[in-house]
Amino acid sequence: GDVSLAGFELVEVFDRWGGRVFSRKDIAIQDANSLWDGRSGGVLVNPGVFTYLVKARFIDDEVVDYSGDLTVIR
Repeated sequence: GDVSLAGFELVEVFDRWGGRVFSRKDIAIQDANSLWDGRSGGVLVNPGVFTYLVKARFIDDEVVDYSGDLTVIR
């Protein structure tokens, strides 16, 4: 059947040198629209390519890791 997303155990964003610019744990699905606002330490990051790691939890308690690249444009 269709399995729904319950939330996120972990969301991390890294810069091109592997420095972590964002990390947040235990994000409820209703907060998913505020995963990352493009800031690090309250300051907007410079445009560029970043990588992300997301641990998504589904309602059947399965946890799936997703990762990839994202580009910040201003």
